[in-house]
Amino acid sequence: MLYNESNYIDYLFFELPVSMSQNTQADVQGALSYISAETPVRPAGCQPIGQIFYEVRGNTRLRANLYFSPGCVYLEFLDGEQPKYANKLMPGGIEFFNNLLRQLGKPTVPTN
Repeated sequence: MLYNESNYIDYLFFELPVSMSQNTQADVQGALSYISAETPVRPAGCQPIGQIFYEVRGNTRLRANLYFSPGCVYLEFLDGEQPKYANKLMPGGIEFFNNLLRQLGKPTVPTN
């Protein structure tokens, strides 16, 4: 449903001096293609760096915590405030967030 209907994604980062949005169907579909069907190993101590909001015509339909640090690279999707499921990021998604970190002069995450 999100792939066909979502028209806006908001990225809010907890400690980075930036937020960003994507508002074209091509960009939204590209971002959704970064989500792997594979379930990640979720080591203790991982902390999210931000949240992603997937919207359909102005309504948030799905929200995810973004984990993006060495050993912790995945999305944790929420039902209300509770984690519901998690998915790894595809290599393209890792590169997407690494490009953002490089632009901000922040450490990146290994792609393997």
